[in-house]
Amino acid sequence: MKSDFFSDKLCCASTTRGALRFGMAAAVALNVGLPAGAQTAQDSGSARINLASKIRYETQNIVRNACFVVNEFGNPEITKAELAKSRDTLQDLLGALENGDKALGISDAETNSRILSSLQKLDKSWLPMAADVNDILSGNQPDSAFRSLIAGDEDLLAKAGGLLAVMGGVYANNETFPRAATLAVDIAVRQQMFLSQMERFQCLIATGDAEYADSAAKLDELANLFELSLNALMKGEPSVGLIAPPTEQIETALKEASTLWAEYRPMLKDGLHAGDGSVKKAHDSLVRLNKSLQNLQIVYILGTSNQPDIYRVPLEVYAHDELARWLLDPQLILSVREQNTTNAELEQAAIDALDLEWRKEVKENGGELISEMMSRPLSGVLKQAQAHTAGMITEVFVMDDKGLNVGQSAVTSDLWQGDEAKWQEVFPADGLDMHVSDVEFDASTGFYQVQVSMPVSDPISQTHIGAITFGVNVQPLF
Repeated sequence: MKSDFFSDKLCCASTTRGALRFGMAAAVALNVGLPAGAQTAQDSGSARINLASKIRYETQNIVRNACFVVNEFGNPEITKAELAKSRDTLQDLLGALENGDKALGISDAETNSRILSSLQKLDKSWLPMAADVNDILSGNQPDSAFRSLIAGDEDLLAKAGGLLAVMGGVYANNETFPRAATLAVDIAVRQQMFLSQMERFQCLIATGDAEYADSAAKLDELANLFELSLNALMKGEPSVGLIAPPTEQIETALKEASTLWAEYRPMLKDGLHAGDGSVKKAHDSLVRLNKSLQNLQIVYILGTSNQPDIYRVPLEVYAHDELARWLLDPQLILSVREQNTTNAELEQAAIDALDLEWRKEVKENGGELISEMMSRPLSGVLKQAQAHTAGMITEVFVMDDKGLNVGQSAVTSDLWQGDEAKWQEVFPADGLDMHVSDVEFDASTGFYQVQVSMPVSDPISQTHIGAITFGVNVQPLF
């Protein structure tokens, strides 16, 4: 529960031209940005289009996760948690698009009648499937519920694609990205959805159920289409307006995705077998490939946009509208106050020793310091709040008046931030209201992100008592 503060389906394409000339409305939907000095999150549709794209992806994640739960592939606790998370994420996304949700970058309720109509149609298809998911999670005739879920999937995916197309027609802006870059980003987005579908068909094949006998052919078709699209991105396909990688960074990102695909594709033929580790191995490989594709989208956008700092205006709006609200959480204020009192006499030598021990534990994948930090009430609050941002926030950590972490949603590379700009530029009384880093690849989260730091103020004294840093996934800001 949130803190109080806190198809256009591709099928049967047999040529590169046919495979890439899909859903151009969806490609247009990604051609969104903020003209310099103009729109804010309220009047830009970029965040809405991004969420609509995520809905399409989550519909396929839900079926994949349900298959794993029903057929007992993988760790039951993990697969059930992933299914519940996919269900909740889809419901959060639908709610945000209809009613607005500042945590997801949507400030206002939707008013466009065409979009509202598409959302209502999508809701109507999703409601019985949500009931199927709940039955699967509760163990109430899960086999029957899963068959019902499969039966409704095609219609749900088609309506999700329809919503994205309508969003593109209403909110698209053609001034920010070249058409070729827009198409390349759309293909990368589609590739992620295909991966989820592949894993779903792997699961169906592994059941041995005659009802899913066509799954092997569908899996092979998807794998061929994925590879065809990846090759087109790497080499270009002028007949549909797709150019070869325009920057060295994009070329490097594509080579990484190609390498990870070469690692993952043989696992499609090997199949999944409960208990032999193949499920985890295949899924871990797929997760790495998925992250690679998401990062490819970022480097494409940053490398081809007509506005190098395209993300900064919507980022600042998001920070002021949403992230600043996190600073009002009572547990956050209480935790910072208490640590400031506890560490009032702590010397720099002791801080350095703690930081060295923390770094050692990070290398060793755990230890007493990390365990104690991650079990703190504030860390729990931050993790819970982050979980309801649909991937917008990749990490968040709070620092005291010395720059030591007080609580965090994920394990950071160091414990002391006092020698870094994220603390030095916002904590002093005359410091900045907000510090925004450059876009960088963060090894700990595996994503390209921007770090946004703000001072934490005592609501009574109005003095700075600490600072907070958010890792923000920049992709939803475009």
